Amino acid sequence: MSAIHAIGITAVAVVDDEEGSRTSMGWVLSDAELRAVPIVGPLQDLEDAFRKVTAESHGMVCDHHLNVRNYARFSGARLVSFATRNQFPAILCTRYNGSDIDVIRPLLPDIPVVLRPDEINEPDEVHRAFRDCKAELDGKVSPERKAWRAQIVIERIDDERKVVDLAVPAWTLEESIRLRFEDIPAAVRPQIAVGFRTHAYVNLGAESPDALFVKWSRRG
Repeated sequence: MSAIHAIGITAVAVVDDEEGSRTSMGWVLSDAELRAVPIVGPLQDLEDAFRKVTAESHGMVCDHHLNVRNYARFSGARLVSFATRNQFPAILCTRYNGSDIDVIRPLLPDIPVVLRPDEINEPDEVHRAFRDCKAELDGKVSPERKAWRAQIVIERIDDERKVVDLAVPAWTLEESIRLRFEDIPAAVRPQIAVGFRTHAYVNLGAESPDALFVKWSRRG
């Protein structure tokens, strides 16, 4: 029995709005000794998609952009976070840019692994990604993902785009990250101003700005 089979994963659902991409990922999974289960749309809602995914598989690889030809009515990040909240191993695969990460960041607490397409083309990478995801679902959170109570500071506000840039002084990288107004708790929004400081839970071990997330409560 291979290591990936030993953690209960033998079949993997492939969620992607491009048929060619589903086929290509199937080859990658086959090389990793996993059976691919292509998920054909349309996917009406998260629960409908989750039922299709879990019907024949034990894990999922999901693209972020799922809106081509009405394949799905939600993003891949939302589906992956929904799956992991239900204890189902799921990997988000995306070439995200700045605007994508603004959408993905609020969901990152429930997305243990995010990979670019070029990072998931080797069997060892597939196995590692699922091992890391399964470990977090089992409560073994890596240092890069563990959230700590930390101060955050508002540095810039863009009222037109409805976003704020904030700094995390305790984080080792001196870079700001962006949050949308809608992802800030309603009770906090009226206090937002340049220089405003508050506390949240942040994964201070994150190695890049794209991997950093902010939770407003220990559970949330």
